[in-house]
Amino acid sequence: MTRRPPVRLSRRALLRAGAAAAATAGLMARPAQAQAAGSITFLTYGGIYGDNQKVAMVDSFVAASGIAVDMAEGRDAVPALVGDVGSSAPSYDVIAFSDLEIRSAIAQGGLLAEIDPEVVTNVADLPEEARLMPYAVNIEFDPWGLMYRTDKMDAPTSWMQLFQPEIDARRVAFQRPAPGSATFYNVLAAAVAAGGGIEDVETLGFEAIRGLRDAGAQFVDFGASLALAQSDGADLMPMYNNEAFFLQDQGLPLSFAFPEEGVFPIGVWLGMPANLPEDRKAAAQAFLNHMISPEPQIAMARLMYTGPTNSRAMVEDELRAKILLGSDIDLAYPIDWSTFVAKQADWLDLWNREIAGG
Repeated sequence: MTRRPPVRLSRRALLRAGAAAAATAGLMARPAQAQAAGSITFLTYGGIYGDNQKVAMVDSFVAASGIAVDMAEGRDAVPALVGDVGSSAPSYDVIAFSDLEIRSAIAQGGLLAEIDPEVVTNVADLPEEARLMPYAVNIEFDPWGLMYRTDKMDAPTSWMQLFQPEIDARRVAFQRPAPGSATFYNVLAAAVAAGGGIEDVETLGFEAIRGLRDAGAQFVDFGASLALAQSDGADLMPMYNNEAFFLQDQGLPLSFAFPEEGVFPIGVWLGMPANLPEDRKAAAQAFLNHMISPEPQIAMARLMYTGPTNSRAMVEDELRAKILLGSDIDLAYPIDWSTFVAKQADWLDLWNREIAGG
């Protein structure tokens, strides 16, 4: 299948705009007291992502299990989950969440069904960073690192090179942080580049951001940064690996670098409404077990440059160098999620006061 670059505004809104044989061992494991329903509804991202996910991951589940999957889109995850739990019959059996959405859902309490590791046995092959048990599992890592023009510069090795560029700073694109978006990692990247960590975002991080702004860097939204990359309007910017390699596949002189301090891992988490009936939960857990098994994750990696979370999912060396595997999670920056979630409003307020209005 020909890869096309998805347009992203957020993990959900942007992807919606726009088959491998599965291992069956343990796929259909289910509680003895419940027979699995004959179909499930999966709320996921649409567009190109959803099309490729169906081919790489979902179709093989349907073929192996006989359980039909209706792939729904168009609703944000947490409101959809809250609505389902407040109803007598949930609309969705499995819901895809961003990193922040799943942590918000768990924090609210009472919204998610518990995953049984004796049924969803592939949980045992996930690194700690890919499971929020007993409520959710992560099916992919999309690294947020540095995209650069290969005809204008050597591959950057550090986040520091974004804030102290060896190229003309006016050729750097820096995305404004948007709530719920990977662009929020940019303020953390600034602190890391300055030698600090998450506790230093408001001091060292914003000092580095002000310096980059004053040097003439282009501060833009996510969509504009992609447009700059495609039109030779910028040489260096934070970006997903997917977009960098999609554009490279189209013949543009672009590539993706993994900074030595670590990329920021973006997850796609799956969970179930707390009030899911037992027969539907049996089918949903069979689906979860399939989605975190090696073969469908490898197939998705080959179509979308996503990183398999299952530690047994091995890919060819050329692809491995472009993605973040669960077995290579040490290439990722360890995120203190409780602080990251709690501080977003403060960071956005500081941005609006000192950067946007400065």
